[in-house]
Amino acid sequence: MQIRQNIDNFKNAINGETPEDGQAPTPSPTAADQLRDISQDEIKAIVSTASIEGNKDASIVVVEYSDMECPFCIRQYHSTKLFPNLLSQYGEKIGIAFKNNR
Repeated sequence: MQIRQNIDNFKNAINGETPEDGQAPTPSPTAADQLRDISQDEIKAIVSTASIEGNKDASIVVVEYSDMECPFCIRQYHSTKLFPNLLSQYGEKIGIAFKNNR
């Protein structure tokens, strides 16, 4: 249920939609919420050294850390087709960054 709500919130944010009360959607708390926030400078540093597909200036950038020499990472990439699916669904609304994580 929590994952479904987060996915719906993500889709709504990409499409520029807000709930009827006009407030931005608030994702459900997750384990990741216990991590510290990343500053805009840190985000720019991550994205500046990544290979980016889609809109490089998009307000939403998905960052994937993976290793294309790892058989499990390769299997995940081919089984989910995450990059092509996101780009076909959201087009210029998002950017997708790949960071090699050996």
